[in-house]
Amino acid sequence: MNRMLLTRSLRTVVTLWVSLALALSGGCATTTAPQPAAYATLEAVLIDAQRPARPDELAQVRVWRGGALVATQPRMALQQGDLVQTGPNAYAVLHYEKAEVLMRPGSQGRVGSLTDVLGEVFAKIRGAFSVETSFVRAGADGTAYLVRGAPDGSAAVIVFDGAVTLSSRVGAWPAQSLPTGATAFCPPRGGVPQTHAASAQELEQTRAWVERIEKVVAPRTNYGAVVGVAAIAVLIGAILGSRGGSSSGGTGASPAGGSSTGAVIKARPNP
Repeated sequence: MNRMLLTRSLRTVVTLWVSLALALSGGCATTTAPQPAAYATLEAVLIDAQRPARPDELAQVRVWRGGALVATQPRMALQQGDLVQTGPNAYAVLHYEKAEVLMRPGSQGRVGSLTDVLGEVFAKIRGAFSVETSFVRAGADGTAYLVRGAPDGSAAVIVFDGAVTLSSRVGAWPAQSLPTGATAFCPPRGGVPQTHAASAQELEQTRAWVERIEKVVAPRTNYGAVVGVAAIAVLIGAILGSRGGSSSGGTGASPAGGSSTGAVIKARPNP
């Protein structure tokens, strides 16, 4: 009798443990960790700024997430912290809620807004947004501008719409305001920026690649930032027209590629 009772008790305990294990297993199988919300969209990958990349060419723009490489797809969702890098022939178009960022080949930026920037990017903004390198912040609230850096820490900024305020993060020089059509070259190691009216050549150098992208990638109509900023040809036309067609201003020094200097750049729209 005792043996029968013991056997029944053991069977009951085993049944309870199995039921509990199955319940826990089922719960784990149906529970997934929440995915971070999309912060931006990789709207397009272009080859030579002339055509969309073929499936076998998408890897020319790399997306790193948490230290791991993620397969690149057109219009893929980008999460805050994703690092986007463009290859030697690849251009990337990033769409945010109120901004569009164009990246040249050999550039990189980390999503949110766009930080850790190396190389050259062109931003069209309608709302609060910033582009940052290791030392430079280009904060904007309705403008269009180019940020370009060099490995030695120098940087150049060209304003195509609105106004940009340049200030030193280390207090090396007083804040300076850059109006539409102005450019500034920031020497390495915190040197005082050299500012002048951007020459027609400087403006056209940016137009040459930005306009090609604008012709290939149509702006999304639900992005107020993109629709609200005129095409670069119109912006340049307005700049030169305000000078009576003159290309006044020296060419200045223009670094290409790499990181930027210890300056903070803030922008505001035209009144």
